[in-house]
Amino acid sequence: MRITRKTLIQLAEREVLKRTQQAHDLEAVYLIGSVATQEAPLLGGSADIDLVFIHRQQPAARHERVGISPDIHLDIIHRATREYEPLRELRTNAQLAPELYAPQVLFKSGFFFDRLQAALLSAYAAPPNTLARARQFLAAGRDRWLELQFSGPSADPGVLGRYLEAAGLAANALVALDNRPPLGERRFLPELARRANALHQETAYADFLRLLCAQPLPPTEELADWIKEWEAAWQAAIERKPPFHRLHPARRNYYLGGFRALLADERPHDLLWPLLLTWTQAVSGLADDQPQREAWAQALHRLGLLEDNFPQQIAALDAFLDQVDILLETYENQIEF
Repeated sequence: MRITRKTLIQLAEREVLKRTQQAHDLEAVYLIGSVATQEAPLLGGSADIDLVFIHRQQPAARHERVGISPDIHLDIIHRATREYEPLRELRTNAQLAPELYAPQVLFKSGFFFDRLQAALLSAYAAPPNTLARARQFLAAGRDRWLELQFSGPSADPGVLGRYLEAAGLAANALVALDNRPPLGERRFLPELARRANALHQETAYADFLRLLCAQPLPPTEELADWIKEWEAAWQAAIERKPPFHRLHPARRNYYLGGFRALLADERPHDLLWPLLLTWTQAVSGLADDQPQREAWAQALHRLGLLEDNFPQQIAALDAFLDQVDILLETYENQIEF
């Protein structure tokens, strides 16, 4: 079956129709992510369909993933209406404001969603609101960096996870100045390069890539071997009880398809972000002596992210955060001028 963006939207509409007939507390459902915003949302023949369900009451589950085929799955967020209050603060909410600015609405009951957008749209792109959203990302990234000052060795997946989270928040603080949604997981690095360049931050991509690799970049063959090791860690993580929620079986081909597509592209190292992020999550519940954990640690050593070199990487992260902070200060000065 040929899968297109239109096909994916139809799958979303079908699921929403089925659920609105069964659930009676839904205020709205909207589509976000690559299917809502990109003409070519598939990467490596795979895609997820990001949906947000707004409930009048607190939903039983926060996050849900539903496989449709080996390569396509629904990624559903459930929220209560109270999470969008107070409405006057929505336009400065770094997470909610961008997704509400231009979603594809698939269902709405009454005027709640209209009120949300009315509160948001009038001043969404006003520079003070743009700056407030960017500063939220930067403050959260700085908090994660501070936690690293008192953490253990980077061979602990929890520590490396905080390091990656801080780096991702810093990157999103930078690109938030274009008023678009946060960077996607699989296309994180290609999007960062494109959006940073548009903001005249031409060195941001290379600076960020150095946070992921402090050594000469690994050749394509080595990256391909790491994908195989990632598969082994993924399988071990899925079999553990309980599995990490982001490692749902429906997402296996979603990641693998993305990895292989990025590996075959002109910048194969763009797969480092989604690979490291999900590989670290996968090994987080595995014992130190399991071979999947050891393979992950060897990859970190190759990238210069282990023990002896990790303090230098934390310092580089500090410098990247400072770089973004200076950019936001410049933006603020321009607003005042």
